[in-house]
Amino acid sequence: MERKIYLYDGTYTGLLTALSVIEKKREKPGNICPKGSYRPGLFDKIITITTDPAETADFLNTLEKVLVRRSLDHIFRVFLSSVQHKEMAIYRYVRLGFETQKKLDYFLSDERVKFIHDHARKVSVEAHRMRGLVRFRELQDGWLYAPIETDHYVLPLIIRHFSQRLPQKQWFIHDIKRKKIAIHNLTYPRIFDVKNYRVPELSFKEAEHQKIWQEYFKNIAIKDRKNVRLQRQFMPKRYWKYLTEMEVIHNEETCTRYHP
Repeated sequence: MERKIYLYDGTYTGLLTALSVIEKKREKPGNICPKGSYRPGLFDKIITITTDPAETADFLNTLEKVLVRRSLDHIFRVFLSSVQHKEMAIYRYVRLGFETQKKLDYFLSDERVKFIHDHARKVSVEAHRMRGLVRFRELQDGWLYAPIETDHYVLPLIIRHFSQRLPQKQWFIHDIKRKKIAIHNLTYPRIFDVKNYRVPELSFKEAEHQKIWQEYFKNIAIKDRKNVRLQRQFMPKRYWKYLTEMEVIHNEETCTRYHP
């Protein structure tokens, strides 16, 4: 049986264009996925979507009339997630939204709504964590640099926070996993794709400050009150690699693991 597979360019604008085309055709897609991740199937009929900003804008206007703002935020956050088949989950949610309109998010027992809510929340939680866990380091040229490796693509959700927090500084946040960089150059932040990026050397002052901070963090710790489980709850271990105060512990554990 033939399956119609909609391929888009992987951008949010591209996905909305695809959803708009599907809605106009009143079709039920077999799948919606980025071009780069598609694996051919025997009965697949490929429909390649060309991203159209004008069509996307029209579709968004329609969604804004039908759904509440919260529902649109859920859609965007799930798009930023790393969950598999998120495009089809968004399609089903939007399709239900056209039927239920502004009452969409009241259908909490519906699996289509529950899926979107669950994964939108996970993205929001990680974005909230990263606002407190991003650690900038001063480079030799005076720029501030912060590497991150997150489960989800939260960069678009956190750059405004740091733009407001550090408006007079030149900084960039490097999403290593997705090879993207958010740059703030005294105006407003923008996100760029980067393929190969070698981190410049830290300034001498920054290297000294990191040593002092790590030593301070070790010395203020009260061994009798150490609660690793609670610590990992608020500062999950997967983020330790780029936390200045935790780098010593992370490196020690790595050495112990591979060199018992």
